[in-house]
Amino acid sequence: MAISGSASYVWTTDEFLAHWSSVNAALGPEGPLLVLGGTSYTALSDLYSTLVAQRIEVQATLNAREVARNQINSAKTALLARLEQFRGRVQSTFAGQSAGAAFAGALPVLPGFTENEARFLDAFDDAANLWQRIATAGTTLVLPGTYEMETFQDDIAGLRAFYRAHTLAMSDFRLALRQRDATQDAIYPVLKAYRQAVPSYFPEGSPHVESLPRLTPLPGSTPQPVNASAVWDEAEEKGRIAWEASTDPNLQNYQVRYTPGPDYDDDADEVAATVAPGGPLVLLTLAGLTQPGAVASFKVFVITSTGNIAGTPAMQITRPPA
Repeated sequence: MAISGSASYVWTTDEFLAHWSSVNAALGPEGPLLVLGGTSYTALSDLYSTLVAQRIEVQATLNAREVARNQINSAKTALLARLEQFRGRVQSTFAGQSAGAAFAGALPVLPGFTENEARFLDAFDDAANLWQRIATAGTTLVLPGTYEMETFQDDIAGLRAFYRAHTLAMSDFRLALRQRDATQDAIYPVLKAYRQAVPSYFPEGSPHVESLPRLTPLPGSTPQPVNASAVWDEAEEKGRIAWEASTDPNLQNYQVRYTPGPDYDDDADEVAATVAPGGPLVLLTLAGLTQPGAVASFKVFVITSTGNIAGTPAMQITRPPA
């Protein structure tokens, strides 16, 4: 498999390692093969292990980001309902009372769900402050479910904590990406040098030369993407991704890739499955969907034997809340 983005680095490097191992065995006492002034199979293997660990870390930070995002959305939904109840209670409690008109007039407007953190929280800070002033003036307000002022304040603090967790997860994600990219940047010249070195050790047409893994796709047309769909399968309790067969004569396999969250990230995607031609063109998976309420984005890629690749538009699956 030629490199076709970050998701393919692990598999491509693995192919090179397998080939390098066979080359070292074939060279015998003339080996092992070294490139770039001394880089060995072991050095590439160490980089490979580092990359695998770093890709796991990227996914862990993505998952942490999505957990925080789901917590934020759940908390916002609950708080918006409570603010609406609070507005109604204040308006009904002080209706027709000149002394309470100021309280009703000071009620904050319900913020839009997509408002940024500061604007969203401002409305709830205003409401919490107003609730406190009403209590200080001698009126105790309790919303349905014995929901009291202190609980409202705690829920606002909880939302702030979720925002903070999301910010930290984003920072961790960016750092993990930089570390992963640095390792990929170290791997690429080793693979390139290896492809250049092998033909100097074996005669033209030898199996070791002919079987060299590709680093970049061969020139040629990009395959046509396939039609695909993605839904949550209630019966299987998994995401279901299905697609039509590719008619490309050079079809090698299909890959289903994903990223946690509603926005597909080509720089942080992972392979959910590699599917051979001729089999069932459907995947049942919990990739990115392990928690109730989780959202994940998927693409189905056609990969050819020449290393060319084409993906579908991103598709989102939402796992129902518990």
